[in-house]
Amino acid sequence: MTLDSGAEPPIITENIVERVGDKIDKSEIHDLEGIFTVPVESVGVVRNLPITLAPGLTIHEDFVVVRYKKLTLIFSNQLLKKYRCAVDGLQRA
Repeated sequence: MTLDSGAEPPIITENIVERVGDKIDKSEIHDLEGIFTVPVESVGVVRNLPITLAPGLTIHEDFVVVRYKKLTLIFSNQLLKKYRCAVDGLQRA
């Protein structure tokens, strides 16, 4: 999972959606120019996808689905704030 303070909306790759067996709504395509450093294609949206962040904490959100070779799940800070999640960015020497 990637946290991207500038990413909006949440993004997931098509290969993850296929693994969990959810359905992609291909009628809604998004322009993702400037989000990735390599060209990616929006293939649709997955609605109300359950994502378990921790035991007892499962969220249900819509994600823009992209075609990309690596398994990728991108959360924005706004999404994490919505569910009152905190990120602890400890520095390591």
